[in-house]
Order: sequence, then structure tokens, then C-alpha cells
Amino acid sequence: MSQKVSIVGEVNSPGVYPLGSPMTVLELLARAGGFREYAKKKNITIVRQEGGRTLRFKFNYKDVSEGKHLEQNITLKSGDIVIVP
Repeated sequence: MSQKVSIVGEVNSPGVYPLGSPMTVLELLARAGGFREYAKKKNITIVRQEGGRTLRFKFNYKDVSEGKHLEQNITLKSGDIVIVP
């Protein structure tokens, strides 16, 4: 089974992307062509299904791009969905 992650919402190229090697949230955002004009960059959510539970991680692009709270830039796992409101 191939490894894939999805990105939806206010990015230029939403869709499903192959996860060939370890990829962080920031790398996926770059692959998806960056943000559309009205993207809420401080309220990005990563949704992960793990062990029958749904986990949600928050990602504040503004903070991470300024070098703050870099722990938010998690490595994505197959099946993750990144939501950019």
C-alpha cells in the first residue's frame, strides 16, 4: 500500500500527495504551492487516525516561519489530513 497524505482548504494545490520520504507539515505546505489569499495560517489542523482514535494537532504557520514553537512542525504519517481553513 502506498503512503499518502492529504491537504485540503486554502492552499493553491489541495489534494493527495505521496509520502516517499519523511515529510513535515511545512514541506507539505510548500508542495501544495503555498497559501491562498484568505488562508488562516495560524489555525491549521492536522488530523490523524491512530489506534481507532482521532488525534488533532495544531499548526501555527506564522510562529513556525518565525522560528517559534518548531515542535508544531511534526513529521506526517500516512493517512494524515492537513486542513488549512
